[in-house]
Amino acid sequence: MNNGRKRKGRIDRTHLIYQLTVGKQKYIGITFLRKGNVTKTMRGRILQHWYNATVRGHGWKLSEVLRTLDSVDDVGYEVLAKVKGKVKAHDVERELIAKIKPKLNTDIRPKKA
Repeated sequence: MNNGRKRKGRIDRTHLIYQLTVGKQKYIGITFLRKGNVTKTMRGRILQHWYNATVRGHGWKLSEVLRTLDSVDDVGYEVLAKVKGKVKAHDVERELIAKIKPKLNTDIRPKKA
């Protein structure tokens, strides 16, 4: 019974798990790939972190360290993984955080069983 309407296709976005480097400290995060362009996606995500730190005044460890920088250009990044699907991407992110133990992550999500 579809009443003549076409069913919307399934969308599994591609996510990037990335590592930001600020000085010698590291942060691991996740974002979805926008229009297939890794460079623009990462530039936009770094600018979001910068805005949260400098304008919104977030108290996270990453934000505190970003406020000590002169420029957003002082933030380095590396894409650690490209993963299709949100659930799988978050699982991979958690695994990488557990393995690398970055100092700037403040993960408050409950641990998966």
